[in-house]
Amino acid sequence: DTYMDKIAVGPGYPEGIISLDATPAENIQALAKHKGMDVTDMTACVLDRPRHEGIIESLRSVGARVALITDGDVAGVIATTNPHTGIDLYVGQGGAPEGVLAAAD
Repeated sequence: DTYMDKIAVGPGYPEGIISLDATPAENIQALAKHKGMDVTDMTACVLDRPRHEGIIESLRSVGARVALITDGDVAGVIATTNPHTGIDLYVGQGGAPEGVLAAAD
């Protein structure tokens, strides 16, 4: 299987607000700043896998909330598009086919 880095936010953000080159902490801080919110009021969705321990640690180090999901990273990406979910950011690493599907949504 081919794995890829994944990051997603909902619509309405300016280009470049997030980056795969930035840390998860830097990305959630940039989103919070853009939204005029405290980072402690931001929630990132992450697939609950050992490979994501560093991502989770990075997000929690700045006080962001982390919503762990057991599977369905495509659903996690889609959750960023609905303000009623409370998910501001999806970040992780996973299968490339799912990443392509999520990007197409």
